[in-house]
Amino acid sequence: MSFQTFAASALIAAGVVTSASADPIKASDPQSVLAYFQDIGAPATLTEDSVGDPLIELQYYGTTFAIFFYGCTDNQN
Repeated sequence: MSFQTFAASALIAAGVVTSASADPIKASDPQSVLAYFQDIGAPATLTEDSVGDPLIELQYYGTTFAIFFYGCTDNQN
């Protein structure tokens, strides 16, 4: 696992812990992950990877991250 993938995972986990009253962040719902990063002010866009699965690209504290969603059924969940 690369550092950036690990760091992105840690950021998501931290968001889940610190925002209990906010909407839940679910890996099966890429829009909820995107909304989390947009809510904290990180420029993020939802696109697709080379096989059509969701991909979130974002900037966080000057670092570029990509969040891949593997194992999606019909490129959705």
